[in-house]
Amino acid sequence: MRMMVHLVVHIVIALSLYAALVTTSAEPTPRKANRYLIEKWKKWYTFCDINHDGVISVGDPKHFETFYKGNDCSRYGGRKTSLETMVQLWKAVHLFNKTVISQAEFVGTVKQQFETNDAAFYNLIRMYMSEWSRFIDCNGNNLLSNDEVLTLLFAMGHNNTAKDEELFFSFPDENGEIPPAVVVANFLRFVFDKDKAKPDIFKNSLDSGI
Repeated sequence: MRMMVHLVVHIVIALSLYAALVTTSAEPTPRKANRYLIEKWKKWYTFCDINHDGVISVGDPKHFETFYKGNDCSRYGGRKTSLETMVQLWKAVHLFNKTVISQAEFVGTVKQQFETNDAAFYNLIRMYMSEWSRFIDCNGNNLLSNDEVLTLLFAMGHNNTAKDEELFFSFPDENGEIPPAVVVANFLRFVFDKDKAKPDIFKNSLDSGI
């Protein structure tokens, strides 16, 4: 019962944030995406094509859903965020209420949100990444281990161990594990930062072919 309540709460939050994205009528602060951001968003799209069929669709999260159903962290008392919650959040962030979305549609929608509803979109992405960190933190120590991160990348269809570990070891760590806030902050930089002079861990990893 507690898990169901938790799931409903997160789905409501995700849908509410999405509603804010598409209905905000307040005057936006003018903000324009540059070529650098658009190129990053294209790489983001390719990364999220989990089944590697060329498009993002409702079929993609089925891969990590199947993967994690056999890995429920029961020996640690279960996960802090449910798998059902993550599937719904994944769809809210990557499909924008569609069943399939092309790269051009995805980039165009992200660009629109960046330029007109930046605060709401920023909060959605921050919540999404925070929940992923809670989900993969199997032992509940509020740090992300190499094994936890690589397991997520495998579940997302990225099975190049060398490249996956290269991403993990790019983050500042605490005794070999990564604070979730570090991952969240770096992903927000990847999605929102227009300054190509700044280091970007996620972009570098995608450029290297993770």
